[in-house]
Amino acid sequence: MTMRAHAHVVIVGAGIAGCSTAFHLSQLGWKDIFVIDKGPLWETGGSTTHAPGLIFQTNYSKMMTEFAKYTVKTLKPLRYAGEQCLYQVGGIEVAATSARWEELKRKQGTALAYGLDAYLLTPAEVKAKIPLIDESRILGGYYVPTDSDVRGWYCAAALASRAENAGVEFVGNIEVLDIQTHNGRVRRGHKSGIHYLRSHRALYKRLGFSPRRQGRAALSLDGRGAPACLHRTTA
Repeated sequence: MTMRAHAHVVIVGAGIAGCSTAFHLSQLGWKDIFVIDKGPLWETGGSTTHAPGLIFQTNYSKMMTEFAKYTVKTLKPLRYAGEQCLYQVGGIEVAATSARWEELKRKQGTALAYGLDAYLLTPAEVKAKIPLIDESRILGGYYVPTDSDVRGWYCAAALASRAENAGVEFVGNIEVLDIQTHNGRVRRGHKSGIHYLRSHRALYKRLGFSPRRQGRAALSLDGRGAPACLHRTTA
């Protein structure tokens, strides 16, 4: 395979985090973005592929609640392969003890304060929405109608498609083997069968993002795919 020699931004991982980052950077006007993943696109085999995809929006942190609300708003209109990516099924938590019931009341108050529609349900109302439940064993429920379930990798693929329309390039079957630095600078060197990809910025979801980081990805070109070694500075 022919591998490019330079990218302004390299994103390692084409799951929901990597695809969302690529999409949002492209919407902000960033150019020359390159996304790589060790698995095939788009069902890469990572956590996005097999995660249950539940989105519960209520959180005592307002920031986290706003993030969840934004996620639902962003993913709701997306479609992939003719199928919707997000199903707004609603979320219900139930209380079987008085302490838990008081907690759900607090949750509703927090949600309403953060602008999230939320309701307290009687046992009968919970039963109407979840017929399998034994309403005699609960005191009530907490219901958020906009809570959702998503197909994780469908969402990633749909966001990636929009990012590609903005010029982002995605390549699968490239594995990052190592990230190396030396004295705060990129270590220069050569390994047999390795192709170096120079970048001005690098993002790897476990290491975080810095607009000042520069690096190189060393990509092994073996015909089947490409194990890679991402080299970057830490400054």
